[in-house]
Amino acid sequence: MKKIKLYPTYEEAKRAVAVRNIKSHDEYTKRYKEDPRLPSNPNSTYAAKGWIDWYDFLGKPTKVFYPTFEKAKRAVRRLNIKSQSEYHEHYKEGPRLPSQPYNIYADKGWIDWYDFLGKPTPVFYSTYKEAKRAVQRLNIKTSTEYQRYKEDPRLPSAPYVFYKDKGWIDWFDFFGKPRTVFYPIYEEAKRAVAVRNIKSQAEYHKRYKEDPRLPSNPNSTYAAKGWIDWYDFLGKPTKGFRN
Repeated sequence: MKKIKLYPTYEEAKRAVAVRNIKSHDEYTKRYKEDPRLPSNPNSTYAAKGWIDWYDFLGKPTKVFYPTFEKAKRAVRRLNIKSQSEYHEHYKEGPRLPSQPYNIYADKGWIDWYDFLGKPTPVFYSTYKEAKRAVQRLNIKTSTEYQRYKEDPRLPSAPYVFYKDKGWIDWFDFFGKPRTVFYPIYEEAKRAVAVRNIKSQAEYHKRYKEDPRLPSNPNSTYAAKGWIDWYDFLGKPTKGFRN
């Protein structure tokens, strides 16, 4: 099969796009196959052959963003945008606002979304121990339940990141819960399963909590300790296949 050659020059590819009246990046992604000589990623194909940006490639005037971070901030406040998700929904109402202000203004004063949206930066608990005490006052017991962290504005959304170098150990420690001690030996775990007469993987996932020393994923826990497969773990004959 003869290999189809892509347009060798950026200008030829631009003309082919113009002929098809393609007006956006998304539309290009959907329609470029209408011309087999157009590449899927022209920004890569023509990177060293004249590529400027998608505006130029699609024959659209290049978008001019606010030249300074402060001007962009004022524009956002005029639009009364209060959150990051709201910004992504409404930034186009300000024709000079970029979709990714943290990239455009990275070297021009960008601090964080709080600063950009004119919101006070939250002051989190400075130490891991203070955050632990706050979580335990709220009686939060699991990482899923931690979604309630907003009940205390001084708790960060990702404590494992914020306290990474400040004492973070793991979720068990953070919630003040004792670590579960699993059976240390694979054969012990197998015997515990046999005592409960668990006969399938699905049944195991429903019932393993009957014994607090059985792990939810024995295939991981005992991967280097003798694990063979679920048939062996459940004391069932290994399934054989006939030729």
